[in-house]
Amino acid sequence: MKKNKVLLLSVCISASMGITALAGQWTQDASGWYYQNDDGSHPTNQWFQDFDGTWYYLNESGYMLTNGAAPDGRTVGDDGAWVQPVTGETKTVLREINNWVIGDVWNHGYCDFYHYEYDGKDSTGQSIDIDYALQLFKDSYKKKAGYNAYINSLSDDYAALKTAWGKLSGESDKLYKHFESGVQQTGNDTDTAIFVQYRDAFSKCISEKK
Repeated sequence: MKKNKVLLLSVCISASMGITALAGQWTQDASGWYYQNDDGSHPTNQWFQDFDGTWYYLNESGYMLTNGAAPDGRTVGDDGAWVQPVTGETKTVLREINNWVIGDVWNHGYCDFYHYEYDGKDSTGQSIDIDYALQLFKDSYKKKAGYNAYINSLSDDYAALKTAWGKLSGESDKLYKHFESGVQQTGNDTDTAIFVQYRDAFSKCISEKK
């Protein structure tokens, strides 16, 4: 979340959202983030769409809801963004999540990042626009909240998989925070061995469910 963002206020054409665009800015105080319009008013009790398409819910006091459910039942994550539900046949969704972990999070994310830290190249030894790569990674990482909600909703038949995901998710978030502000060439590479261990355990759990 950044201050001074120009947002699009929206309320869907469905029951919960209309489309009204107003200029203003995000402001943070001791109680949280709220949005102040140019006329000094504060939107309340509604969904609010950022310029990048991200949805937030502003409560009765105008503060952004985090890590909870809005009155209409939709949930938001720790960052306040709406967690779009993931649906589909279980095996198909789990393969999708596994491909995302291996492809977007590892191959085009942490693997490239730690190689860049060491020698300024990607994991294949090629030149890389690291700032652009990091932005793409952050955009893709927004999927994680939905995947997390999906896996946590699985039955106890998936207990081992859920345990592996919990470990993988936590380790991934640690690495995300490490790289979030930028990837710098330092001559040292970040230790990703624990992430790889949990990634492989998660993949194994999925293969055993086929």
